[in-house]
Amino acid sequence: MAAGGATSLGTGGEGGLPRTGNTAGTGAGGSAGVGGDDSGTMTTDAEFCAEQCAATPDHYQFPAVFCEDWQYPSSKRVAAYCGPLEGTDCASGCAAKLSRMTDACNAALRVAIPCAAKVYPHGPAPATMSCFLGQCASDLGHVSAECNGFREELAGARARWNASGSSDYTFRWNAWTVVVANGVASVAEPGFIGEAPTIPALFDHVDALLDLGVAPVITYDETLGYPRSATFKIPCGSLLDEFEVSDLALR
Repeated sequence: MAAGGATSLGTGGEGGLPRTGNTAGTGAGGSAGVGGDDSGTMTTDAEFCAEQCAATPDHYQFPAVFCEDWQYPSSKRVAAYCGPLEGTDCASGCAAKLSRMTDACNAALRVAIPCAAKVYPHGPAPATMSCFLGQCASDLGHVSAECNGFREELAGARARWNASGSSDYTFRWNAWTVVVANGVASVAEPGFIGEAPTIPALFDHVDALLDLGVAPVITYDETLGYPRSATFKIPCGSLLDEFEVSDLALR
């Protein structure tokens, strides 16, 4: 935090969630899956899903298990892989859903599913456990970031902002008034310590946190695209960052 309660734009420290495992994915639309086990052996989606499903009780299905037990960042946002496949066993359903995902989403799922597969054979979560899949938090963060449309939303919002063509504007960022002239930001009030953001810098901040596997609850302005509010939490963990933008005026 900067002095006076301004939110830091840094993405290191607590936000430095490591991504683990093999991140190679498959193409959307049913192309052959790539990825593999720790030995580096390449596997198809069907082979990968069969192996992971075999390690879990029959009543769990991947990747739908993330829809059932992990509602982050919001249960109102349902990933494309959450749709039901009636009468389909775990392995077949898993392979079918992976084949429909984008490369980035498929890659994230291929990392998160083995983590969940290690958790579920141990039975139901204890009543005192606040997040059953907490040990998979980093991997689930990447699933949320890559599979829930956040990057597409960010790209659309950035395009709306760029269409405004303005490098001169003012806005309230949390408790501070930010003045941007020729793309350079400064804070109008005395006592501010830190670096004031431009709107493009806030877009970059959101993008960097997505890269770390931290998915936002975020609202973009429908006309100009700038982020009105954003909250970032580590899945199954603590608040990482948040900010608000208001009273934006182009000059």
